[in-house]
Amino acid sequence: MSGPQDAGLNDLAEALRRLAPAAALDRDALLYRAGQAAAPRRRFWPALALLATTTSAILAAVLLTRPDPEPRVERVIVPVERPAAPPATEPAPEPATSIEEPTPRRRPAHLLLQDRLLRFGLPALARPEPEPGAPLRRRPALSSSLDSSGVVLP
Repeated sequence: MSGPQDAGLNDLAEALRRLAPAAALDRDALLYRAGQAAAPRRRFWPALALLATTTSAILAAVLLTRPDPEPRVERVIVPVERPAAPPATEPAPEPATSIEEPTPRRRPAHLLLQDRLLRFGLPALARPEPEPGAPLRRRPALSSSLDSSGVVLP
């Protein structure tokens, strides 16, 4: 089914096939230029970077060229008042004591333990060795759990 239209298209296709490009095209350069043209132009960040760099350079120059501060010596004088000697008085008479001395209060156990630790060190916290021949004490909860597990203690 070739008609007159197909013949005209075939002639055009043949003419296009015979054409030769005028110059060689560089595909990579062409795509690079197309990407550059499509990218938006941003000038904010480069301008901000230039401003920050300039500010840093100016501050560095000011810091390096400023003169050293002059040393200041301050003397602070604090008047000290000496207390006057107390007037000599006779000591107050001791109150009459009763026949019974009050019983000293027993110190709590944690304070006694603290005193023992501070006085004798860590070895004072060790459990005392049982006396030879004394029966071993077992805690009831521990005894019941050991008995039910079948573990035999020496």
